[in-house]
Amino acid sequence: MNEALIQKVSEFINESFPAGRNTPTHLQITADCVKELKPKADVALIIAALSHDIDRGFVKRHIAEDQFNKQPYLKDHQESSANIISEFLRKNDADEELVKRVWHLVSKHEEGGDEDQNILKDADSLSFFRGRNVESIARNHPEIPLKPKIAWMYERITSDKAKELAKPLYEKALKLAEQL
Repeated sequence: MNEALIQKVSEFINESFPAGRNTPTHLQITADCVKELKPKADVALIIAALSHDIDRGFVKRHIAEDQFNKQPYLKDHQESSANIISEFLRKNDADEELVKRVWHLVSKHEEGGDEDQNILKDADSLSFFRGRNVESIARNHPEIPLKPKIAWMYERITSDKAKELAKPLYEKALKLAEQL
């Protein structure tokens, strides 16, 4: 059931975003980063990684340039994503404990909290630097200032391992932002 459910979640993610959007790639890289940071990650943490930004496929928001890392935007984004994936999991007969755990993880993926919420947050940041997110933000969200976004994505990393992995990518992203 777990592999089949993960496959259904992946398909749901891919179907939820228009062609050409970077988000499904970012979500897959986030799942890979979770496995790197926590090799024995459970199914809930993998599903949370694959779906943590799912609301971006459904909810269109204008983000004021100084609000990308502030409440209420973060709270709304986290809870909206948590609700969407929870509804999907229930429709696919997932165990309620799994649904609750995925909701718990996704609902704090931007700010962290407990150990696994922090792993998800760190993996999200690491994925930001490993993917083509700097270019994507510059192209699709010119209202978001790149350098503060890059700094915030790095500074919020909790674990030493994730910081070490992200540091050279962070430095490269800052240089790229100066060129864009």
